[in-house]
Amino acid sequence: MKRFFISLLDKESVVEKIHKQALVFSMVGSFCFVVDTGLLAILLNIFEMPIIPATILAFVIANIVNYLLSIRFIFINGKFSMHSEISGFFVISAIGLGFHVLFMYVFVTLFDIWFLWAKLITALIVMSFNFFTKKKLLFIK
Repeated sequence: MKRFFISLLDKESVVEKIHKQALVFSMVGSFCFVVDTGLLAILLNIFEMPIIPATILAFVIANIVNYLLSIRFIFINGKFSMHSEISGFFVISAIGLGFHVLFMYVFVTLFDIWFLWAKLITALIVMSFNFFTKKKLLFIK
């Protein structure tokens, strides 16, 4: 019994683990935000793509980078097979993309907010959705 309580004290609490995981998720997310926003700026300003296709393409590429970094540094153990995990990750990301496109359209087209401000607001909303949904549905750690 004594060994059990000592082992509990030696281990990180669940809250501490979630805080560390959320911190690393934020760092990976920040890097992917830079990738996403940089690509978006290039697609809009250099290639002169319309906002919605440019948003989708930049988001998809950034999510591929995000997946690779997430399985390496954040969500070590999945609840499912690798095929199911990848499918689930990208289904959740597709839902996030839907939110992303909707918010970018509303902020840029309807409210005439500069695309970088719109991108920042949108990214914070979608990042929160992605973290909690992926953690709850796909991954153990």
